[in-house]
Order: sequence, then structure tokens, then C-alpha cells
Amino acid sequence: MAPKQVLVLGAGVIGLQISLALLEAGYDVTVIARHLPGDEDVEDHPTPDTADDSPSLWWRSKVRFFRRLPASDLPDGVDSGLSFRTFCFNVPKYLEWLQARVVGRRGRIIRATLPTDEGLAAAIVEAAAAASDQENGNVCNPNGTNRFYAVINATGLGARDLVPDPTVYPIRGQTVLVRGEATSVHTRFGTLSPDAASPEPYPAYVIPRPGSGTTVLGGCMQPHDEDPRPDPEMTAAILRRCRELAPELLDETGAFEVLSEQVGLRPAREEGPRVESEGLVVEGRRVRVVHCYGHAGGGYQNSIGCAAKVRRLLADEKSMEGSTSRT
Repeated sequence: MAPKQVLVLGAGVIGLQISLALLEAGYDVTVIARHLPGDEDVEDHPTPDTADDSPSLWWRSKVRFFRRLPASDLPDGVDSGLSFRTFCFNVPKYLEWLQARVVGRRGRIIRATLPTDEGLAAAIVEAAAAASDQENGNVCNPNGTNRFYAVINATGLGARDLVPDPTVYPIRGQTVLVRGEATSVHTRFGTLSPDAASPEPYPAYVIPRPGSGTTVLGGCMQPHDEDPRPDPEMTAAILRRCRELAPELLDETGAFEVLSEQVGLRPAREEGPRVESEGLVVEGRRVRVVHCYGHAGGGYQNSIGCAAKVRRLLADEKSMEGSTSRT
């Protein structure tokens, strides 16, 4: 029996992780994406999850050597702190590794730009045509969308226009890449002008990229801001806030060696991530669509769990019943 064919829209960490999970489950997978790992111009932008000193931290049992820092270990101006052992990875290399895993399992990855102003159904038709063109030497497969058992919508911020989903919005982030690998990961959350009527919160974080000889410094979280240009004032603030978090990276003058500045847009959603199945009428046929987008800065943390849920939704024939959209 031939494996069921699935079309995945999007090749960020969510789309690639889902593709790998489905390939491992025996599906035939084709990925269609405008951006691929290695591209310089990308929209996804990872950020550490906010630390919270609540006793109900869900992840405290998932990490090793979790402890609250005593007041004697806290820098001046810091109210509370946590310490634990975990891992970090080089994000660009991780995406390239995921892509290689997908291709190694005979998944197909095709670069294509889909229309976003005609609805999701029209984009699915274009994606199916792109997949057919690639496989048949630009001779369109007459079966069109009929060949695909399901479509996965992992388009991130693109879902705002593609679905369309007006609850999707960007959270702008800016980071600075500096020379040297920090000895550990540091994250700090604070406020600017704490005595003001409306103090401005900020994150500061240091994340080494293992094996690269570089470290990412951040950052900011600016909802509904889509400016792709690095802000020199923000760069200066990031470098200033991170100096005491990674003093081992400072040169003899007390400065970081800056290699580049990056701006990314985290794909957030007002009601949180959307991971659910629906039936969508495409060219007169009901197509199963599983949505998986809106993870904001938590896409890397959530990708494996979300991929497992998407796989369960595809295995559940009832997950699409009673939910049909016409576009």
C-alpha cells in the first residue's frame, strides 16, 4: 500500500520538525516554502521563555540541578534568580540538520512563493502545482490536490494573510552576534526606570552558539512592530545590558567584538498557538488541513511536542469531523 502523501507549507523549525515526525510515521512528505535553512532573510526569531519564580514552574522537573539563587549570589538590583542545567544549540546548524534529516528520509523540499491574497485554498492549489511541476519536469500532475491526504499549515507569520487569521501578529526582536562562546546561558528580565508610572520591561540574554565561536546577545520584544532595520540605540542597550552577563567575552577595552546585528519577527497569536485540524473545501474537494502556527518565541521549545500532536491529529480520522471551511 502506497504511503499517504502530505503537503507541508513552511520550512521553519515547526514545518521541518513536523515533516520529520510524519516521515518517521510512514507518510510521504513534500515541503513547500519561500524561506529555507541558510537564508539570510528570515522571519522567525527564537527567544528564551520568560523565567518565573513561581513554585508551579512546569519545567522545573525537566531540568537538572534546579535551584533558587540565594540573595548573596544575586547582583545588585536583582530581586530573584534561578539556576539549572540544560542545553543550547546552534540554531542555523540545527535547522540545516533538520532539513538534512527530512531529505535523508526521502522527503522533498521545494522553494516556492505562494499567493497570500486569495485565501488558503488558492495557496494549496499553487503548492500542489509546484510539487507536481518539480516531480514531473514542469508537466502538471492532473490529479492536483487530489493526491494529498492532508496539508499542514506551518506558515508562521504568513498565516496572518494566508488563512487569513487576524489574531496573528509579529513580535519584533533584535540580537547582536559577537565573537567568542560564552561559558553559560544567562537570561535576565528587568524594567527600565522602575520608579516611573509605567516602567518599561526588557529582556537581556546571552546564548552561545556551540562550535561556532560566537554568541548571541539580546534583546527586545516589541509587539506589532515590523521594522526590519536594526536600531542602533537598541544595539547599544543590548551590549550594555549583557556586559555583566558575559564578561568573559569582553576585550581588553571592556567591549564586545560585534560581528553582526539581526532583526527577526516572532510569529505570535493573540489566543496562543493554533494546533488543530479542519476540513477545507479546495477545488470542490474536502481537504484535511492541520494548522500549527502562532508559537511566538517558543517555536524551538515547542516544535517536537507540536509535531507529535500533528501526527496524532492526522491519525485521528474524527479530528476533522464537523469542521469544514469554504474558501
